[in-house]
Amino acid sequence: MVARLDENVESAGFSCLLVEDDAAFAALVAQVVREEGGQPILCQTLAEATAATAQKAFDLILLDNHLPDGKAYDFFGQLSRRNPDAPIIMITGLPDLAEAIALTRNGLFDYLTKPVEIDDLTACVRRARLRLRQRAGDEPDADGVGASPAMREILHVAQQVAPPRATVLIQGESGTGKELIAKAIHQ
Repeated sequence: MVARLDENVESAGFSCLLVEDDAAFAALVAQVVREEGGQPILCQTLAEATAATAQKAFDLILLDNHLPDGKAYDFFGQLSRRNPDAPIIMITGLPDLAEAIALTRNGLFDYLTKPVEIDDLTACVRRARLRLRQRAGDEPDADGVGASPAMREILHVAQQVAPPRATVLIQGESGTGKELIAKAIHQ
């Protein structure tokens, strides 16, 4: 059964498919999504996720790998074809390096391992939202990262240096966004 964790559709800034069979962890992730402005839709199985994606496209997908009716690793291709612009984040308690590499090469946005720190999950969702805004051509939120002309210029430079996989030194005072730039380059 597909469950809406947030019924207020109008206030949602983005839709998020959350495929997770652990109810407690799903509630935690859903809270992070809501705090970041999203509307989480929970599916507990791959069958439910298949039905949900047949009905609607999602802006962001958070996907547990080991589910009662199979591995999301095998479902990833179908999911990414139905939601080509959606960043997909795999969250697993049983990490597999070969799977992580294969998924990343095929467009996976991020691969997180349980137990996931709330700050890491929040940062990952924020990076995914930033990517969504960049794809849509929208300006960043006024209170978000990249709102100032200087930060937009730095993010532009970061996009240029990221593809060659070069070593990059980022310097600056505390609180100036060095970690954000590093993550932008890494992504």
